[in-house]
Amino acid sequence: MGYSQRTILIITFVIGFFCYGFAIAEITVEPLGFAVPVEEDGEAEVELVLSNSGEDDIAFSIDYELIVEEDDRQAGPRRDDPGDVLEEYEVQYDETIGLAWDDEHKWMWGIEYVQSHIYAINPEDGDVEVNFATNLRLVGLFFLDGVLHAGGYYDNPHTIYRYDTEGEALDPMESPVHLRDVYVNSDGEFLFTCNNSENGGGGRQINVHNLDDMEEVASIDCGDAVDGDRIWAILWVTAHPQGQLWMCGIDRMYQCYMDDDWNCEAVQDFAVARSPHGHTGIAHDGDNLWRGIYRGGHPWYVIDDGVREFDMLVINPESSIIPGENSETVEITVQSEGYEAGVYNILIEIKLSEPENERDDLEQSLIEISAVVTVGEPTYSISGVITGEAEINEEAVVGATIEMDVYLMTRFSDNEGNYGFENLPPGDYTLTFTAADFLPTTEEVTIEEDDVELDIALLHSRCLPSEESFSRTLGLDETLDIEFNVHNSGNGPLTYHVDRRLLGEANAEPWQLRAMYNTQQVVGDDMINGVTFAEDHFYVSGGNNGGNPNMIYIFDNEGEQTGEFEHVHESRYGMRDLTYDGNLIWGSDENILYGYTTDGEHVETLDG
Repeated sequence: MGYSQRTILIITFVIGFFCYGFAIAEITVEPLGFAVPVEEDGEAEVELVLSNSGEDDIAFSIDYELIVEEDDRQAGPRRDDPGDVLEEYEVQYDETIGLAWDDEHKWMWGIEYVQSHIYAINPEDGDVEVNFATNLRLVGLFFLDGVLHAGGYYDNPHTIYRYDTEGEALDPMESPVHLRDVYVNSDGEFLFTCNNSENGGGGRQINVHNLDDMEEVASIDCGDAVDGDRIWAILWVTAHPQGQLWMCGIDRMYQCYMDDDWNCEAVQDFAVARSPHGHTGIAHDGDNLWRGIYRGGHPWYVIDDGVREFDMLVINPESSIIPGENSETVEITVQSEGYEAGVYNILIEIKLSEPENERDDLEQSLIEISAVVTVGEPTYSISGVITGEAEINEEAVVGATIEMDVYLMTRFSDNEGNYGFENLPPGDYTLTFTAADFLPTTEEVTIEEDDVELDIALLHSRCLPSEESFSRTLGLDETLDIEFNVHNSGNGPLTYHVDRRLLGEANAEPWQLRAMYNTQQVVGDDMINGVTFAEDHFYVSGGNNGGNPNMIYIFDNEGEQTGEFEHVHESRYGMRDLTYDGNLIWGSDENILYGYTTDGEHVETLDG
């Protein structure tokens, strides 16, 4: 059963050269990074326009971080993790049951319960600045308008005691709630109290009263937010608008967000050092949390709260939804009050998602840009015109992309080829220019004490192979060498590569599904058992629904039936599998191999 075959081998070379550009995404940002000068203790305004070119609504949220390390200019800064102990102070008492930050003196105040002392340490050296006896068992501490406030607890549970920073007792306040087993705190507008006994709700129920008239405002159930944990101390931090309420259990800290209706929503939680008896004190110094321990030694811990304290930018809105084929303007206010003169490199992160539910099919889920703020120092610009190289095409290049290495900042040339980076601080910059049909160009630029004008003439290359394609006939065991020339008719260097590919859809990845035909439905046979491909057709064996005769069906490349023929042997299922050897179609039925021509003629039978 010999046969001979000749194969027509069509060899197609795909010869390409690389060029660079930018992909159009669902969300675009204009400008794509910015630099702005601002005077010391001044303000500046910047607008970002977020455009949604897709049909679906896209939600966004914006956050930012100061980049401190030079090596991290295009990445987020290194920050401590929430709950990390940044510093530890060894104090003279071991029964801390309240803490309060004194922003006027930059001291941390604490209450010692058993010996009834209130005292302040200076964080710069840990020295005790003030220490006085109250002769009262007090719990909970807050500092308002230069005055210390402490809850009466056992000794007078309807009183909030008040002291100046020299230890002199002032007129007390009447508490609206019984303060036995109750921790107190205030933000200057409201009084917050929580009863940490299990009979009183384990601190999970927080009562809110107006501080001026002690009228009840709300009663907050925080049980779900703290996962049922028992709360021993509370703290309200107005500077944390995304999570104002802090609560501390025996060994865990919780941050919660309170909306206008006093609904409590968990923001984050993290482990802290265990307080053996539960009682504790917490405060915030404007940067980090502090926590004192009750009968667990003498430490006061300074703890990273995981909240960004760098607040130079005010973003409005910080989050919103952009309807399909629409845009949203984001206003950014740059505030330099309290910041020293210098350059601040800020990473702005714009996170994208589908409203309500997260999407994993967005073209992008994160856009990062730089905001370069120069406070109280001069700034300069880099600008110019981008054209084609003069000998070939001196016309303006429209839509060229210009990127810099130092910051995440990109510009695009306008209809006249103009581009520009404004308000940059002095320094060394590397700019990369790319455009469709042109070769990328890189230029080094140094800004010293003047603006920089940098015009760019882009080069291009053009690949012209001497043959677009060629076909040759190869016999068995033959080889063929083919030569062709590649000519570059452009004015810049050409980088090319030759790749071997199959024609059309035949170049699909291995195991990629390229077509599927429901032959069972076409022929009405629910016992399809084998298939092979021969002479541009599919041959499919079937059991004819368990009846006789068994069949072989013929389909073209589009899945259309073009013919059929009967199998000579009768069985329940017909031939179980088919193959083609280049001459005959073979199939097995029970213990016998049958060979057919592609026209359906039975010509071979082999016993198994």
